Amino acid sequence: MRTKITTILSSGLILLLLMLALGNTPWQPHTISAAPAPLQPSPSQPTPLTPMAAPTTINIELCAKAGNTTMPDNTTIPIWGYALKPANTPCSDNSVTASLPGPVIEATTGDTLNITLYNELPEATSLLFPGQDEPPDMTGIAPGSTKTYSFTVTRPGTFLYESGVNSAIQVAMGLYGALIVHDTTPGQAYASPETAYDTEAVLLLSEIDPNLNADPANFNLLDYKPLYWLINGKAYPDTDPIDADPGERVLLRYLNAGFTNDTMMILGTHQKHIASDGYPLNFPVDMVAHTIPAGQTADLIATMPHNLDGGQLALYNRQLHITNGDATSTAHFPGGMMTFINIAPFVNFNNYTLASYGGTQDAAATATIEDNGATLHLVGNGWKKIPFPYTVTPNTVIEFDFMSSVQGEIHGIGFDNDDVINNPIQIFQVYGTQGWGIQNASFNYAGSAPNWVRFSIPVGQFYTGTMTDLVFVMDDDAAAAGESLFRNIKVYEAPPLMVNVNGTPYAVMSYGGSQDVGALVSVENGGDTLRITGNGWKKVAFAYTVTPNTVLEFDFESNVEGEIHGIGFDTDDNISSNLTFQLYGTQTWGLQAFHTYTGSGVQHFVVPVGNYYTGSMLYLTFTNDDDAAAAGESVFSNIQVYEQP
Repeated sequence: MRTKITTILSSGLILLLLMLALGNTPWQPHTISAAPAPLQPSPSQPTPLTPMAAPTTINIELCAKAGNTTMPDNTTIPIWGYALKPANTPCSDNSVTASLPGPVIEATTGDTLNITLYNELPEATSLLFPGQDEPPDMTGIAPGSTKTYSFTVTRPGTFLYESGVNSAIQVAMGLYGALIVHDTTPGQAYASPETAYDTEAVLLLSEIDPNLNADPANFNLLDYKPLYWLINGKAYPDTDPIDADPGERVLLRYLNAGFTNDTMMILGTHQKHIASDGYPLNFPVDMVAHTIPAGQTADLIATMPHNLDGGQLALYNRQLHITNGDATSTAHFPGGMMTFINIAPFVNFNNYTLASYGGTQDAAATATIEDNGATLHLVGNGWKKIPFPYTVTPNTVIEFDFMSSVQGEIHGIGFDNDDVINNPIQIFQVYGTQGWGIQNASFNYAGSAPNWVRFSIPVGQFYTGTMTDLVFVMDDDAAAAGESLFRNIKVYEAPPLMVNVNGTPYAVMSYGGSQDVGALVSVENGGDTLRITGNGWKKVAFAYTVTPNTVLEFDFESNVEGEIHGIGFDTDDNISSNLTFQLYGTQTWGLQAFHTYTGSGVQHFVVPVGNYYTGSMLYLTFTNDDDAAAAGESVFSNIQVYEQP
């Protein structure tokens, strides 16, 4: 999830927006005074893209049910929508809530989709998948009934899914969502290098007439008059921004689930139209604004300006559907179908004083600032720092490009709050003949010269605290010839990692205090998979009363055996062997009844927790203990907690 936009646009700025929109004039609503650091071109010999995994079968259960949504002016509007059905929870349960729009369904070309629909509405409904081989279902299923739709996605693209029964009313009520089919080549929208992109955003466009939603059975469509214009079910200022870097290619996946044609425009850059309804164009076209007809989709790529480091670009409906409600609404204008692309700032070394770091460790290095402040170039044997006050949280990330044509002993980057380099070690080693600092395969340069490699290091997964300096290491005592180039550095707060338990996302947190000393954590498959690598203990806040009938069900896999791999519950932050089920590992710790993983492939576990303990728990915990090598891996997927009859 992304943080909501809090920018308040003044009336004068809005007037400027309208004038420029009418004139198709590029506009940049925010600039910076310092000279921006340009994003450098891609390496001349890029690393080949790795094909995705073999086709798989994806099983999804959707509930069609009634719900509500609230607009920025606090108007609550009834909707019909889709919700993901948690395992062992009926759609009728109050914890299962309809969303607007429905959940994004993602697949890769060749995958088979099995989508089961449970109808909790007062009338028949169905699912349609325009652009897919699934035969259209125009009759639907009765209230209280269920149907499974099965088909193979044969081509990449951006597609709608929606109701096929009484669709003029049911789609307007909210029964629609996005189906995203990725190409088998990652980083390309379609099988063409010109459709390559760095990041992507789904923009599902729709509108609401409150009168229709209030009484769908008796509404006359001739009276249809939308008052709210939405992006992904939200109206500005509640819309979610899009995050990008200078120079990045952003794939914008537009889908129009409304009745009106929507013309979308970005002030400050053009968009390249590459596909419509999942069919790539033979000749992509650059344009200022593009109209997405009702019921259709379009893929466009926008390249972020190099000269807007730390600024914003307005993305909005060119037809000026940027209002909420009528003129009496408390949040009437600006509003509607509008959001912003936030362009993150890079570190510009011209704005900082480069200083010595580590005392005598900084011996004989040449340090130069290049590329208008974007690059720090170190040669020889030296340790440097810049003043960079920052509070590192569990969500802090540092991104940067790195290159070296001469390997020294230690090449690294990190934070510190004093001039002592080894207490504690807070430097991430990315290259070098010696082993020192925090090391991990995910940020190992591995001699990739003459290519630049971009790294993204989740600093907060290794340490937190108030820091004063950003430090750079080019240690080469022996030859004093090593080279390190750090470029396009960005420090930011990433959204918390959210793993699904019973289909509901929970934030991943540290567990066990000093036991959690630095593991890389990732969440995959739309939140259904939690991967822990290294030496780490994690938890999610999952309040649950374990009864004699409680069952914990999940899939587990590990490619590297550590000391203890486990899962369980807890009531506090102190690790508890009597509450943790060990699944794998060279050491013996915890409850041993399910210490049965063989070290190969995915193994399905069904743990009758209530046979071992009961009581009120606050956390679900995950153990990947490997103090010695910090290389163990634990992969937990499809986690469910329920009561066995």
